[in-house]
Amino acid sequence: MLFRSYSAFLYGLKFIYKHRHSGKPIIVRHIFPTIKLAKEVISALWMEIKDSIPTELQPRYNRTEGKFTFPWGAEYILGGALPENQDSSRGPFCALFIFDECAFWHKESFHTFINSVLKPQATLYQDIVKYIYITTPPSDIDHPAYNDVYRACIKNKTSHISTIYDNPFLNAATIEKIKEDVGGEDSDAWRREYLCELVIDRSALVVPEFDEEEHVADTLPERVDNFNRGVLFKPIIGGDAGLVDNTFF
Repeated sequence: MLFRSYSAFLYGLKFIYKHRHSGKPIIVRHIFPTIKLAKEVISALWMEIKDSIPTELQPRYNRTEGKFTFPWGAEYILGGALPENQDSSRGPFCALFIFDECAFWHKESFHTFINSVLKPQATLYQDIVKYIYITTPPSDIDHPAYNDVYRACIKNKTSHISTIYDNPFLNAATIEKIKEDVGGEDSDAWRREYLCELVIDRSALVVPEFDEEEHVADTLPERVDNFNRGVLFKPIIGGDAGLVDNTFF
């Protein structure tokens, strides 16, 4: 996560510097699953890069507020996606939104938060506004970050996947050590967190044997039985009454 957040943070800062003479007040919002995580990650990254920025261009960082204020008035604001944090991310305008670890945001309020709280702030910035979704693949494949956002990005050819092997700060020996530390080549942690693969939590599945690629077809296969009658498919129904987990399928 840290390397992705690092790249996103640098992009956000670059965006502010690029548009500092645009004549418009520029605000960047960087949203994490929680405001606590946002402050921890960005504070650590800021200490790493602060000295590389000329003093006259450095923002003033208020960790308590989770906000960077630049000399010309631009702001870089941190936020959290928990329902109790969402209203604090309201504001009059915003030109760049970074949705960090969005596959681990609060699931039920995901679209409401983005569409009702955040996106209206871009109304006057349609010429430059950008939305960046970055995340580890979700452990819950029913999360809207996967079902809606990721699938839309695939369709629109706007997705990019990076793995631990793309990290320029790690050598081969370090990568091998990390792999072994998290359970090896076939472990869920290695595949999800480091190879960016969608790994299903099989312990939470109603029908663990179900495979979408194998068992779902765009068209129903047609076959003929021994009496030359057309037979399209054999329906099989599975169910979970939800008596223990309050789920229903």
